[in-house]
Amino acid sequence: MRTTQTLIIIEGSAYYGLNEYEKGIRDYSKTIMIDANYTNAYYNRGCIYFDFQNYEKSIIYLSMAIKDLGKSTKVELNHTHFYYVRGCAYDILGNYTKAILDFNKAIKVDSKFTVAYNSRGDTYRKLGRLDQAEQDYKNAKELGL
Repeated sequence: MRTTQTLIIIEGSAYYGLNEYEKGIRDYSKTIMIDANYTNAYYNRGCIYFDFQNYEKSIIYLSMAIKDLGKSTKVELNHTHFYYVRGCAYDILGNYTKAILDFNKAIKVDSKFTVAYNSRGDTYRKLGRLDQAEQDYKNAKELGL
C-alpha cells in the first residue's frame, strides 16, 4: 500500500514531466508538510528550480535533500544525482570549487557516473586545469560516454 506522501510525490513527478512546474512544486510542498524528512521532495523541488534556471533556490533545496539523507524516511533515488545536479548549479553560478567538490562526491558514490567526470572536466577546463580536465574526459570516454 502506498502512503499519501508517495502518491502526492508521484503526482508531482507527473506534473514535472508535463512541464507543469508550479503544480509539481505545490505537490512536493504538500509532501514536505506531511513528512519533513521526505528527501525526494526536496530533491525534486531542487530539480524544478534548476530547470527554471533559479540556481540559487535549486542549491537550497538540493542541499536540504543532501542534509536529510541520513534521517530520511524515504529515499527512492540514487543520491549521486543530488550531488551532481547541485554541482551543475554551482558550476553555472561560477562557484567552481563547490562544483568540483560535489562532482567528487558524486563520483565517490558511483565511480562509473560518466557525466560527473565529464562535468568535472568542464569545470577544470574553465579553471585552466587542463591536465585534470583531460583525465576526466578520458575517464568518461573509457566508461562509455
